[in-house]
Amino acid sequence: MRHDHITQGSNQWKELRRIFITGTTLGQITGTPAARKKAYYEIIAELLTVPEQNVPEFENAMQRGTRLEPEARAAYEYHTGKKVTQTGFVTSDTLPLVAQSPDGDVIHPDTTMTGVEIKCMGGENHMRTVIENEIPKEYRAQIIQYFVADEKRTGVDFVVYNPEIPRFSIHIIHINREDMLLEIQEAIEAQSVFVEEVLNKLEQLITI
Repeated sequence: MRHDHITQGSNQWKELRRIFITGTTLGQITGTPAARKKAYYEIIAELLTVPEQNVPEFENAMQRGTRLEPEARAAYEYHTGKKVTQTGFVTSDTLPLVAQSPDGDVIHPDTTMTGVEIKCMGGENHMRTVIENEIPKEYRAQIIQYFVADEKRTGVDFVVYNPEIPRFSIHIIHINREDMLLEIQEAIEAQSVFVEEVLNKLEQLITI
């Protein structure tokens, strides 16, 4: 047993607390399966993390994504040898009011494309994605919309990037259109019905 006489709340205290199992973590470990899994990925991430320098102290997820996306795109290009084209906004040719904002596309010689969706998540979610090698369910709809909005997309590369975990800073999950045909069709049908309802109501309102 070792006693470290440091001030609670200090940077040294925070650094020690970051990489050790404390009473708070014990509560997670002995709690629900979801809480235990969260603690599992948190401690793995923390043990692998090399904190970045000069990072804004108060930064939300959107700000973090905006700051790191260009760096992540460059890392993807270096890792894959592919050139990413940035489009910004894509509207469907067949579905009114249906669109999608890609983080990028890789255009192939036959004019088909691979979409590039970039996520710069915190350590826990980053390592969960790396280890499980699955797209988090909260992002699955975004991937489906890549295929709905543009029929030329034959695949999507889901890219997670976290420079604070150098050993696993980038991880890519490739999704083929053929593997999601049912989900794509369901999304097309759902959006078609929704858009029709919106346009019908709009027409009613205009004629009042």
